[in-house]
Amino acid sequence: MDYSDLYVIAGTDLGEFVAAWVSDLESGGGHGRGLLEHAYTDPHVQERYEYGAHYMFSNIGPRASQPTATPQELLLFAAMAVYQYADFPNADRTVWDGEAAHVHRAFAYVHGIGQKEAARRLRDEVIRRSVRQRPPEFEAMLKRSLKHDPSRMAAHDQEMASIDSRSFRAAELLDPDGNFDEELAAFSS
Repeated sequence: MDYSDLYVIAGTDLGEFVAAWVSDLESGGGHGRGLLEHAYTDPHVQERYEYGAHYMFSNIGPRASQPTATPQELLLFAAMAVYQYADFPNADRTVWDGEAAHVHRAFAYVHGIGQKEAARRLRDEVIRRSVRQRPPEFEAMLKRSLKHDPSRMAAHDQEMASIDSRSFRAAELLDPDGNFDEELAAFSS
């Protein structure tokens, strides 16, 4: 693949957007820097790459969840999410080799599986989360942490819906013809 086309997905050239985002993170911007510290120094070396990847995701996931998220934010989120769902293929799990290398791998992965498949995987992840039963212990803990306050519980549900919405919006950019209903029916059968 031509390296200049790596950051083009869904007909959108994300090269400048991604470069600015990565540059900001590399220069100390963003949040969750403790995750990045673990990525370089955690004694459990098998977890280092994952810490770095979670740092990266924590800096795009919330932005993509906003109703005002741009197509660039949604597509960057899509690449990062699909790569994470696949458990970081072609990465050495013991070494965090930096933000730029991670983003490069994520976009290469999306190109490797194709946009339609990336969109399907985003929708599939939402389906999987929505149909699995949460353990009663988790439900009890969640209610306690929200102090059994109905308004807090409603806000939590709304936040969870915005997380699912970002996946659907990103999937639609990648594959406008994707059919969630068919995929849900196939998953349920």
